[in-house]
Amino acid sequence: MLAIRKALFSAVIVATSVMVPAQPSQGAAGGNFVGTWGSFNRSEIAMQTAFPVPVTGLTDIVAVSGGLWHVLALARDGSVWAWGHNGENELGDGTIENRTVPVRVHGLTNVVAISSGHTHNLAAKSDGTVWTWGGDLPLPPSTVRALNDPIPVQVSGLSDVVAVAGGGPPAHGLALKRDGTVLAWGSNSRGQLGDGTTVNRPVAVQTVGLTGVTALATGGDASVALTGDGRVWTWGPQLGDGTLRDNLVPVPVSGVSGVTSVAARAHVLAVKNDGTVWAWGSNYTGQLGDGTTTHRNAPVPVAGLSGVKSAAVGASHSLAVKNDGTVWSWGSNGLGGSGTPSTRSTTT
Repeated sequence: MLAIRKALFSAVIVATSVMVPAQPSQGAAGGNFVGTWGSFNRSEIAMQTAFPVPVTGLTDIVAVSGGLWHVLALARDGSVWAWGHNGENELGDGTIENRTVPVRVHGLTNVVAISSGHTHNLAAKSDGTVWTWGGDLPLPPSTVRALNDPIPVQVSGLSDVVAVAGGGPPAHGLALKRDGTVLAWGSNSRGQLGDGTTVNRPVAVQTVGLTGVTALATGGDASVALTGDGRVWTWGPQLGDGTLRDNLVPVPVSGVSGVTSVAARAHVLAVKNDGTVWAWGSNYTGQLGDGTTTHRNAPVPVAGLSGVKSAAVGASHSLAVKNDGTVWSWGSNGLGGSGTPSTRSTTT
């Protein structure tokens, strides 16, 4: 039997287990703030908590994104802040020093969207350009960069972009243009770029057949898109089309409609306009919330959950924010990632 538990924090959720900063930092001013729980599984920065706590020094935050061992936060003023592991320049502050408190990502202003991949990051600015820093994302030859970019560099060939999503490893990037089309670049070994091939692309190519896209998500090698008609599309390793094949072009996910938001990792959550949540993909710790640990190739409803407005996923747990502001969690809680007052799985 699966237990869906009410988490103890109801502000902003982070979609991966993260370290809790212990000291205040300089940050943006305002009214919103970030809360976090769980752990980075790195000995040099190991911290964990099963209870959600606020990240000190960060306020007026409008978006967060969690990578493998680091976190990004976007402030209302367009600045980006980061903390966690920095061995592959994930934090974009020009160093490889791990940070237990947020630091400002160097040189980024007027940012409207962020996304953390495995060890790389993407940011879209208000002028439609895309910037990247950190680890293993291939870039066009015309882009000047180090092996791992210590500070953000512009991705050439991209314009009029309003949202981004970073997946991996191996890394790939997705960019949503204002006209509702999608461009993709990076690793393509399993068709995750959606251009009908398995050829890696250092230069962005258009994902085939997608129009009217309103949101993107990535999970490892998989790519996910939400269109304005409430349909979900996937490509790369199967995530929801009922098969076990890799899809080289986007295919619609059957059995779910009226979707308003999506989140992805090794599993996908889709929030519907009726407040229910549907899930598919990996389920070895009960992260699909259907009362089993059976992998699902097609969507199943998360049991006993309604009135949801948004959701997020970690490596092996899931989170949902309800309309009343409460946060609910299910799946693994081995490092406190589900925000419940124990360090065990929420599946029983």
